[in-house]
Amino acid sequence: MYHLPPVFDHKMSIDAPKCMYAMPKIYNHDLETGQSASTSELKGNLEDATLRELEKRQDDVLRRLEALQAQMQSVGVAQSSGCRVTKSVVVEVSPSAIPLSLLVLVEAMKAQYKVAMLCFKHSSAQHLQVSPAVTQLLNPSVGAELRTDFDFLFHMMLKEVDEPRFLVDGHRQCWIAGEANVCRYLGRIMKPSYDAQLVEGTMIDHWIDWTSRTENRATAVKTLADKLAKSQWLLGPRRCLADIFLWSKLVTMERRAMPPVVAQWMERCESAPEFGLARRVLAASA
Repeated sequence: MYHLPPVFDHKMSIDAPKCMYAMPKIYNHDLETGQSASTSELKGNLEDATLRELEKRQDDVLRRLEALQAQMQSVGVAQSSGCRVTKSVVVEVSPSAIPLSLLVLVEAMKAQYKVAMLCFKHSSAQHLQVSPAVTQLLNPSVGAELRTDFDFLFHMMLKEVDEPRFLVDGHRQCWIAGEANVCRYLGRIMKPSYDAQLVEGTMIDHWIDWTSRTENRATAVKTLADKLAKSQWLLGPRRCLADIFLWSKLVTMERRAMPPVVAQWMERCESAPEFGLARRVLAASA
């Protein structure tokens, strides 16, 4: 229907490429003769100026990284030998039921670590009545010392809670609930740990669990009297974590209602300096 003149000469010779991307040869093989280049010739083709420059830059980067690693290791050793790592923990307690065993253990830790304690009232507990004397005892002045001057920093948060809660890892929100478990955690921080000896640690756990389950304090006093008739302390010649925990549960009882052996045991506990803060808080709360 229509006749158009050609727009190109279809008879012209076109030099079409034999591959999509042209790359330099890394393996010299003559297709016509079927002969390959020698090993020395291949090596000469690979080690061109660009490759040598790349290898040089890589070696330079590795040397700089090794020097930086050695410098960082020396800085880490210097800091670990000259600086404290402060362990900061949060304890939530009810103002009407402050765990006295916790106060005893914090005071006992001061013989091995540098410890500070700060007390705050939670924003949800502003309506709770707390004795100013108790707040002052739980929030002693630390002077001009910095936070990093301490090994342990206890933040006691006064709040409406059913049982003490102990935040041991703020990043993972890891909580320990219950006075017995808090005591065990602090007992493991002490040196040596309360469960360093397997048999003794098991017996301490038994007494702590038994005390937590026993709601009738008269029954607890009777069982304790039978035990103390044979030794000064629950597990032999020295005070242990179980003595501290059991004392905190019986300290509010009338001493005249106790057997003499139990009353004497209570007095031996309270004669230790680490029981001083707990006794003062108990007196201020009365």
